[in-house]
Amino acid sequence: MSDGWETKRSRSKGHIDWAIVKLGHKTLVKKVTVDTAHYRGNFPQFIVIHGLVSNEESPKFDDPSWEVVVDKTKTGPDKEHEYEVKLGKPFTHVKLTMIPDGGVKRLRVLGTPVA
Repeated sequence: MSDGWETKRSRSKGHIDWAIVKLGHKTLVKKVTVDTAHYRGNFPQFIVIHGLVSNEESPKFDDPSWEVVVDKTKTGPDKEHEYEVKLGKPFTHVKLTMIPDGGVKRLRVLGTPVA
């Protein structure tokens, strides 16, 4: 695949892969889409989405301030997985965790910018 994020397969127990994305603005997140298009055999089995408000450019992946935005959810191949978010809280960063590994074409975070 030349478009998206595909991680190296791991068979280690408890293995996860994650990516942190800084949003363009502090945003009241309303919907998240995890697109596994074209990943038919190497899609993540599960995903979790976390959110965080931080002044840091790159917050630590294990910062205790991360809040669950989308609970651990099963995914499937070659599909847009849409998740409604009803937390009513703004975030500056989101973290996509793939369990255990796999490929994601796009991560879309939709919402309303806040001051």
